[in-house]
Amino acid sequence: MLTYARVVRTAIQDLDDPMDRLAGALIAIARLPELTVAGVNGGLARLRLKLAQVDPDLVGRSRAPIANLLHELVQAAAAAGRIDCPDTEATTYMLLTLNSVSITTNMLGNDVGVPPPGHAEVVGFCLRGIGADMTIDWYQSIGVRLRLPGGRKTQQAPAPG
Repeated sequence: MLTYARVVRTAIQDLDDPMDRLAGALIAIARLPELTVAGVNGGLARLRLKLAQVDPDLVGRSRAPIANLLHELVQAAAAAGRIDCPDTEATTYMLLTLNSVSITTNMLGNDVGVPPPGHAEVVGFCLRGIGADMTIDWYQSIGVRLRLPGGRKTQQAPAPG
């Protein structure tokens, strides 16, 4: 999780605006699994679920680096008046939970019974849910400025539906 948080921090390093940084982090978190080996992601998702049955607090503590980073970004966007967020910890929890469930569904299979949305839809839903004034052009402009693994900026990010 320390490495994961560092990768997300690197991905958003070119973004200055607090809302852009929060959106960029959410996009990076959602996109990182598609940039790594699928078998490893599936194995880690299964391990996390098994460990959560035995010691959920341990799993929560292990996720602290990414949770702390996202909380920092939520606080900055709220302080700048860019999102409607009376409780930054609750907002961080909701953002991480929705992204985690989406990633787990994509890695291990869909047990909901309806087709899952893509990462762009999940991120768009999260951002609109906290009051971000978001257009497709704005969203895409952030996606192309991210520095994801491979030493290059990303190609155009899909637009949220």
